[in-house]
Formats: sequence, structure tokens, C-alpha cells
Amino acid sequence: MSDFVTKVKTVNSAIRTLMVMGVAGAIGYGGWFGYDQYIKPGAEAKQAIADLEALKTKFQENKEALKQTNVALEQTNVALAVSKRDNERLETSMKLLKIKRRVANLTVMEKGKDPEGSPYMEVSFTEIDEQGEPVGSTRIYTVKGEKLYVDGWIASFEDKYIEQADELRSASMFIFKSIYGDQEKPSEGQSLDQASANGGAPGIYKSADKREFEEKIWADFWKLSNDLNLQKDLGISAIHGMAGYIKPQEGKTYQVHMKANGAMSLNPIEEP
Repeated sequence: MSDFVTKVKTVNSAIRTLMVMGVAGAIGYGGWFGYDQYIKPGAEAKQAIADLEALKTKFQENKEALKQTNVALEQTNVALAVSKRDNERLETSMKLLKIKRRVANLTVMEKGKDPEGSPYMEVSFTEIDEQGEPVGSTRIYTVKGEKLYVDGWIASFEDKYIEQADELRSASMFIFKSIYGDQEKPSEGQSLDQASANGGAPGIYKSADKREFEEKIWADFWKLSNDLNLQKDLGISAIHGMAGYIKPQEGKTYQVHMKANGAMSLNPIEEP
């Protein structure tokens, strides 16, 4: 009898163990099923949302960085364009400043001393055009002294007109007024401006299509020299008298040059 009871207890214990294990398994499976079906997808969804927000943030950061890069690139392109334009203007200005226009030839025909022992020189003056051709007739002058002065009026124009090769204002305008020696007063100088003295256009400015513009400059030169508003209207940057001089040698011919910026030079012509 006792063996039977013992066997019954053993069977009951086994059954209870199996039941416990079944219940535990059911609970475990239920927990896993609930996690797998509800908790895990929710966590993954939250992580996906977080990853998406991170991607959006990164995208916005990259978009802003690209925008700033484009702005910087545009500014660089603008700066390069300005630099290129400035370089081109500088190159043009430098090139134009080197260009010389021949405007007259002066030949020292004779040098000597008068009966009182004062030095004098006899010179010929010929105004020429840009091709070196004579403009008007050659004139002969006798001046006192060892240095020869050539006086005139000059009107220079703003750089923008020079750079643009403006038809009327791409180079300074110069007209000869007088010639004299260093032992004479400037007021005693002999006139070189016969044409305008007689009411005509001076020297190389006889072209009819340019006459009106130049008349405004030469007609009342000294009034224009003191009227800044009128100078601005005509594009003039400087307008004044100018004299160049040299201590010449007998028998030499000197060529008067004008640069675009208004500088005058007197250089001997090289002999062949």
C-alpha cells in the first residue's frame, strides 16, 4: 500500500511539474509573442523615426552648408570678375600711357651770339599729324637764349574715356601757343597758333566733324579751366597751360610727343 501511495505522489509531482512547466512555457511564449508583435515593432518604429529625424537634420545641415558654399562661390566669382576687369583696365591704362603721339618737329638750324654777346638760336617748327605728315607750313623763329621753350594748352580726359578708346577723348588734346628762349619772358614768346589766332581750328584739329566738341574747349580756354561743372560735362580731368623745354644742339631735330595722360616730351630724332 505504501508503495502505491508513493507512486501516486510521484505521478502527481510529475504532473504538477509538467503543469508548471506548461504554464511557464505558455507565459514565456506569451511574453515573447507580445514583445515580438507589439513591443519590438514599437521600439523599431521609434528608432526609425529617430533615425529619420537625424537624417532630416543632417540633410538640413548639408543643405545650409551647400547654400553657404554657393554664396561663397558666387562671391568668389564676383571678386574674380572685378579683379579681371581691374586688371584689364590697368593693362589698358598702362598700354595707353606708353603710346606717344607725334605733334611737331623742331629743328635747330643755327646757334650763335648776337653783337652784344647774347646767345640766340634759329629754329624751324613744323606741326605734324599722327602719321608724321606736316600740318600747315614750316615756320622759322629766332629766340634768345640757350634753352628752347615750347608752350601750349592741354586738356586731359578721365581714364574711362581713354580705356574705352572714345573717339574724341581717347587722348589728351594739345595746341601750341608760343615759343621762346630762356632769356625771354614767356609773355614775349612768339605765337605758334596762327590758325586759331585767325579764327580757325588750331593745327591738327581742323577736322569738321570734331570742330564743335573742340570749339567748346579752345574757344574760352581759361573760363573752362575754372569751371568744374563744365569740365565734368565734357569729361575733362585736367585743363591747363604746359611748357616743355630743352637745351638743344645745333643741327639736330627734336620731336615733340604727347602721351595719352598729357605728359609732354622733346626727344632728338635718331639720325640714320
